[in-house]
Amino acid sequence: MGSNQGCVGRVGEAIAALVEHDPATLDDTALRTALLDLLRHANQLDAAIARYVGAFDDRKLGRADGWSTTKQWIQAYGRLSGPAATSRMRAAATIRLLPSLEAAFDAGEVTREHVDRIGLTAREIGDEVVESAEEPLVAIARGHEPEAVRETCERLIDEVIRDKRIPAQEQHRRRGVTVARAGDMWKLRGILDPETGVLLTTALDTFTKAPAPDDERSPAQRRHDSLADLLNTVLREGRAPVVAGVRPHLAVLMPVRRYAALHDHGTDQATDRATDRARGAADADAADGPAVLTGYGVIPDAFAARLSCDANLQQVWQHPDNGLPLKLGRAYRNTPPALRRALATRDPHCRWPGCRMPANWCDSHHLRTWIRDNGATDIDNLVILCRYHHVSVHERGWGIRYDPGSGTVAITRPDGTPYELGPSRARTGRYATLTRLAA
Repeated sequence: MGSNQGCVGRVGEAIAALVEHDPATLDDTALRTALLDLLRHANQLDAAIARYVGAFDDRKLGRADGWSTTKQWIQAYGRLSGPAATSRMRAAATIRLLPSLEAAFDAGEVTREHVDRIGLTAREIGDEVVESAEEPLVAIARGHEPEAVRETCERLIDEVIRDKRIPAQEQHRRRGVTVARAGDMWKLRGILDPETGVLLTTALDTFTKAPAPDDERSPAQRRHDSLADLLNTVLREGRAPVVAGVRPHLAVLMPVRRYAALHDHGTDQATDRATDRARGAADADAADGPAVLTGYGVIPDAFAARLSCDANLQQVWQHPDNGLPLKLGRAYRNTPPALRRALATRDPHCRWPGCRMPANWCDSHHLRTWIRDNGATDIDNLVILCRYHHVSVHERGWGIRYDPGSGTVAITRPDGTPYELGPSRARTGRYATLTRLAA
């Protein structure tokens, strides 16, 4: 163990020395050689990280730091996005599955993109199929860019889907749908079982009208728009299940003066901004903040104006420093929908430092208990916690402290020592929360 720790320490020292070195001092040939070496070493470092991730996951060490999975631990402590942490986990599993790919990764001959693409394929069509195609896949990865591996994997997936010799139960196991951000858009990918495929095509056909003479949309674009109509209809008619006491909806958060300006409600924007400047720069920034689509991020004004055109308006006035909205006292023990929406405005995800579980999948936790401590169902006595971290506070001895002055949440370990991560901060600013049952 000590030898391994010493090895990692030496890597750290070498990287620190490398950061100190100025590449401008190298001649052209030396710079080219050094850059190629660095790219290869980066691949080798990724291979080493994948093995360490696998060993860490085998021992379930993340639980000691308050995380149910290694992926969540990596995301929190490595400050990675969810997809990036998932990619690290997938790399660890893939090199275990394919020894020759691991050897190429160790040698720096393939990148994490190559490994990730092959790992995604194994997830879609099964480890056994990818193992049987290991030799050609690794050969392509060694000699070509990740796009070539992707094309090869897609051909392999198509062959497996069309192979009628594969038992129906095994084909059914390969079903799945993935929705992922791709820049400002979303990418949808999936393998559907026969019944679901027919249901989807029938539903899309129902919402797809014959194209008008001036309709320049492609068939794929028309199917996309039909899918949007289908989703809108399901949400508008209330056929989707209630989650955490709230009907599914799109939530657009924006400063009230921006909302008024977008919809021409008679607000003199120049006067408002002059007033803001008189109140201070920080307050002006809060008032002039962008519109935010929950679950997506900042959106342009034109998009925000369209989404909020026929939305239900709920004003949530927040303190610019701590994000505190409203109070409901002890009239309710369970968090009612209006307060739940206000709470999600301040806490759009679990407030455990580093956790990004969306609020609609989380619980509302009373900091002072409703029965024993006479805790009120007020916004300053509630925080959003995912189920795992909610149980950690109630049953595993972890402590949680909320500072109403700053809106921060700090965690203590069961032994009373401060948690290394955090504190987490509330989303702040004065917002009008505009909710739509559909886009």
